[in-house]
Parts: sequence; structure tokens; C-alpha cells
Amino acid sequence: MESNIQHAPVSKKRLWAGRIISWLPALFLLLDGIMKLVKPAPVVEATVRLGYSENVIVPLGIVLLVCTFLYLITRTSVLGAILLTGYLGGAVATHVRAGEEIFSIGFPIIFGALLCTAQTVDDYLAALPEEARATLEKIRKTIKAVAPSATEVISYQIPMYKHHGMLVGFAAFKDHCSFFPGAKAMVTYKDELKAYKTSKGTIRFPIGKPLPAALVKKLVKTRIAENEAALNRKERR
Repeated sequence: MESNIQHAPVSKKRLWAGRIISWLPALFLLLDGIMKLVKPAPVVEATVRLGYSENVIVPLGIVLLVCTFLYLITRTSVLGAILLTGYLGGAVATHVRAGEEIFSIGFPIIFGALLCTAQTVDDYLAALPEEARATLEKIRKTIKAVAPSATEVISYQIPMYKHHGMLVGFAAFKDHCSFFPGAKAMVTYKDELKAYKTSKGTIRFPIGKPLPAALVKKLVKTRIAENEAALNRKERR
């Protein structure tokens, strides 16, 4: 049976803008990793000045290259983004400890932000195989129907929706898709989730078999109510 869901058109300008913003920091990090393997005098001098032994330069370069390659591979981009964020966080701490100027401290922060916000959701979906893309487009359509005012963002390289805080998200993996409604909402509908593999805040379902729209609507509405209740409590303080 053919799906009657129409895929959201992907703007070529937005698609290429997302790719360029993703690739530029990745290319810089690849170059940085390669330079650590080559160990030219300026790299050795800078590393020692920051308080590290020359012996750690090559291992750091290997770690950086592995993390960057993971980031560039669609299937492992989430893991790569997390690892690179940790790596760049260490770089910030190092520059702060060494008393470096503000540019040296802010540069890794900017890179971390670019790595975690580089893509649009259209860009993310366009990079997926057809069946996975069609599966997540259905989830996306249901979310937008229930929460039309929610902001669509990329957080840690996966599509997420914000409404007074993070609402829900989804992602595609090698052999399944996942929906992220948070732990409390899942407890509320635990009986309807018995047919799915779940972990804290995560529901896994097969590619080609999206979660029922009615269930997604319930979960999203519950999350909206949770976020709005939290906002009201905060405003009353």
C-alpha cells in the first residue's frame, strides 16, 4: 500500500547552507588532527606552552580524527558530535587554565555550537535512506499538527522540538528509528508502549513502521502540558 504522506520539500539553499556549516568546522578539525600527527614546530610549541607533554600530541591527533570521522558519517554523527563537544570542552578548560586570551577560549565554544546546530531538519531527513525518511516524515507531520507553534531545531545532530523547553525528538539509526518523548510521558502511556523496545525517555520502532499517529499525539500533548506546568510554577515563584 502506497503512503499518502507527502514529503516536505527540501530547500536546496537551506540544504547546502546546513552542509557547509557542518563541513567547515569538520574540515578545520580534520586539518588540526593531521597537523598533530605531523607535529610541525608551531604545534609542538603551542602544546607544550599549554602545559602538555610533546608525547601526547599524536594520541590527541588520533582521537580528534576518529571523533571527526564519526561526526561526518551520517549513522554515527550523533556520537561524533557528543565526542567532539567533549573534546572541545577540554580545549576550553585548557585555555582557561593557561590564562589564554578570550579569542582562544571562545574559539572552541563557537566550534562546538556549530557542530551541534549545523543542520536543519530538512537537511537531516534528506541525508537518510528513502524508507527511514518516509517513516520520520510521518512522525514529523504528526508533531507539527499537535504542536504547530513548537520550534524545530537540531540538537546533538538529531531533530528536536522546543516549546517552553525541549518537547520531543526523533532520529534514524541503522536498523531502527527512535522517538524521544521523555520518561514521564512514557510512564503515562506504558500500556500502549508494551509492543515497543523502550529505555528511559526513548521508544524504538522499526524502519517502515512508524508509531501510530494517535499515540504520538498523546505523547506530544502530555509533554506540552508538562512544559507549560513547569513554566507556570516558575512564573509563580
